Amino acid sequence: MEQPDLFIFIRQLIWVVLLVIAGLSIRKMISQKSKGRGKKKSWFRIEDVEDTE
Repeated sequence: MEQPDLFIFIRQLIWVVLLVIAGLSIRKMISQKSKGRGKKKSWFRIEDVEDTE
């Protein structure tokens, strides 16, 4: 009966790691949004394309 307990533990560990990674990335996105609130910051803007032509 050792095998199922180990499997459950590994599944729980994987979920914890995934949740921590998701939480950190969400926190990073929120902090970047609050920094650039005054600026118009985007990964793609139409104005950038029009300036190059």
